[in-house]
Amino acid sequence: MALRIVVLGSLVVDLPIWLSHIPANGETILAERSGFYVGGKGANQAVQIRRLGGHPVLIGKVGTDPLGQFLRDGLRQEGMDVTTVLQSPSAPTSYAVPVVAPGVQYILHVPGANRDWTTDDREGVAEVLGTASMLLVQGEISPEMSVAAMERVRARGGLILLDPAPVTGVTPAMLSQADVLTPNQVEMAQLLGHPEWAYDVDRLTRHASDLFSVWPNLRLVMVTLGADGVLFVEPPAEVRHIPAPTIEAVDPTAAGDAFNGAWAWAVDQGWDGFRAAQLGVQVGSLAASRPGALQSLPYRQDVEGVIRSLMGQ
Repeated sequence: MALRIVVLGSLVVDLPIWLSHIPANGETILAERSGFYVGGKGANQAVQIRRLGGHPVLIGKVGTDPLGQFLRDGLRQEGMDVTTVLQSPSAPTSYAVPVVAPGVQYILHVPGANRDWTTDDREGVAEVLGTASMLLVQGEISPEMSVAAMERVRARGGLILLDPAPVTGVTPAMLSQADVLTPNQVEMAQLLGHPEWAYDVDRLTRHASDLFSVWPNLRLVMVTLGADGVLFVEPPAEVRHIPAPTIEAVDPTAAGDAFNGAWAWAVDQGWDGFRAAQLGVQVGSLAASRPGALQSLPYRQDVEGVIRSLMGQ
């Protein structure tokens, strides 16, 4: 029986700008190129599930401004129902400006409506959350809203996947409700209390199971390692490595979201967690080989051969 997947997360308009150099104080320069895209972890994860053939419910929030309309229209074009994409009467739609120049990359992010969740909002989506068999959450919206949703889904026995990105947006209350955790290697090192371990895969492997003793509701931790694939960690201390295919990395922006969406879709199809993670690695790698965030997410036909192969295992 198919699960009812609900994605609660951020909706962001991405406005990337490419520059020939970083301007000096007071300098005006012309951008070499720019973009205007639907983004945000919530949108990316939900759209990835949809592109593989799933029917997720997306809960998010935008402003009443033109950027909010742009996001709602873009989601509709992906076949998403925007009934549960709420509108804030006061906060602007979230937007981000990634700036790319030779040797320099940074992002200016205005959180806006993603942080503007009220008691009325929680009550307004309570009925939808009450039907969820699986909930995906991240660290980019109000933690209070995330915790309320997680508690409601846990009360009915649903599966909760937490993508702890950014770690600064994730609270202990959120971690205590999670069944599945999907940090990247930097986030995993932060969660372990040793940020200096971020690129020490051997040490992360040895200590990956430590989180189970801290957060007893955890059933599974999947650490995404970029080109090195994924560490698949089950209690008490079983660690398996899933290698990634060799690709030419173009833009890893949405690779983690692609992984999460593909994993959720596969579990929805009745796959076990490990096979679902194998698919997630393939889908995430393909997304990393393409430019952009949402536009890089693979469709079902892009990975049909991989799906058939994994189903035959």
